[in-house]
Amino acid sequence: MSEPATKKRKIFNFESFSAPLKIIVGKTKQEFYVKKDLVCEGSKFFRAACKEHWESGTNNLVTLDEDDPGIFAIFVVWLLTGEINSCEYLIQKPTSDPRPLVPAITSFAQRKIAQEKKIMHIDNQLHQLFECYYLDDSIQAQSFQNYIMDRILQKGKARLDVRKAYRNKQKPLPLPSGPDELSEIYQKTTAGSCLRKFLVEYRLCDGSEINAEDIEQFIRLNCHEYVSEILAASTKYYNMRKKALSFYEQDCCHFHVHESIEVMKSQPTIVLPDDL
Repeated sequence: MSEPATKKRKIFNFESFSAPLKIIVGKTKQEFYVKKDLVCEGSKFFRAACKEHWESGTNNLVTLDEDDPGIFAIFVVWLLTGEINSCEYLIQKPTSDPRPLVPAITSFAQRKIAQEKKIMHIDNQLHQLFECYYLDDSIQAQSFQNYIMDRILQKGKARLDVRKAYRNKQKPLPLPSGPDELSEIYQKTTAGSCLRKFLVEYRLCDGSEINAEDIEQFIRLNCHEYVSEILAASTKYYNMRKKALSFYEQDCCHFHVHESIEVMKSQPTIVLPDDL
């Protein structure tokens, strides 16, 4: 389970009560003031930036010119509360109309319109969560990225649930819905990333086919790795003579980033005295 630094902290020191760190984000120069020890516990980038031998560590000022203030605000809300539902910038679930539909949605055309609206809203939420996932490249906040990955899995399952009601009459709806967004995801992530793994397993679960035209378009957009991963995963399960396990049926750790064994081995071992 991914927890923010505010929930992990058990010991306070003088740094806990010092002046907050000023963080300037984006082209609009949006200012954030966050407790230095809190943000350093939640982010490797800030932990390094706040060291005394860097200017940012002495003047309590860090600038993130290329990041989105709204996305960074979501990170700060998670850092302080352990969740993101209370963030003003989060795309929320639309408020349902308490009035009954008159006439009731009975025709296929009406149901299709209702489904497309739901899918569009979920896709907007997913796009924002993808942006939160990319933020980790700037701030290196592993626990936050894992938390966001859990939210992406939830939205992916919700997207499938909406489609299942129309399985017999509608084609699969691949995620992302367009090749341009897929190209953006592969440009902003690295090989082996959990987000790429999710997209591949979602496609296997959704049953969306890839034809020659799709492959040509993916390769033209430098998404040849996506095609290779889809084919490799399909071949793996075909040879095993078994159906691929749905992404939402797997342990969430399957889509989490974990500290590598090499990094953990490099950490010093602290031996406590028996009488402590």
